[in-house]
Amino acid sequence: MRTFTLTASLVFVAISITSLIINGYSETMVFGGVFFGGCALVAIYMNKLDAWSQQHRQKQIKKTYCQIREDHFYFPKGYYFKQGFLKGKKELPYDAIEEIRTNTFPISAKIENNELIFLYGLEKKLIEEVAKTNRIKTVNPQDNWYLLLEEFLDTEFESDHQELTLEKLNALGINNKEVLKIRTRFKTRMLITTLFSLEWIYYGHFDILKQIFPLTKEKYW
Repeated sequence: MRTFTLTASLVFVAISITSLIINGYSETMVFGGVFFGGCALVAIYMNKLDAWSQQHRQKQIKKTYCQIREDHFYFPKGYYFKQGFLKGKKELPYDAIEEIRTNTFPISAKIENNELIFLYGLEKKLIEEVAKTNRIKTVNPQDNWYLLLEEFLDTEFESDHQELTLEKLNALGINNKEVLKIRTRFKTRMLITTLFSLEWIYYGHFDILKQIFPLTKEKYW
């Protein structure tokens, strides 16, 4: 994909330069040359941009790493999102957890006020052992945010699959108008994220919360 982008961009740059030499100054050709020249540079330095993006992301995500303690999950650097139950706290008591959702990424713990706390950095097997020991039910409900964000992944979905996704969202009470509104709101930032990450498997609730800036208490809830 990057090779194609680079080749196509260089071709258009060459066309623009040739046109300027033969036909003289043209705003359209100048703009085209600058634009596709920029695309070519992005393609050339994509690996370095990817590395920088991953390093930055990892530094941010490390704040969410949690540990398993006797009666609670512990966030040594505090929880990533400061607008909910864990504001000013580092401990999530097991007895405050209603259920653990193992089909989200990161795996999440739902607490009594309908908030999801993401347990980033822990293996699924370890979390399931904690759930079993402390009699916390594990569930795999439909992941609404995955359905809403799948079209921004670096993957092509057939029209039949897209229609099925809309049907699932409709069944969950999210009509097509609401789906379009949500996707339009986050389209630009999610596509930019995909441009640098080339993510093709999963986007979810955790990913969308990271894209909201500034993340106020109202927006969080």
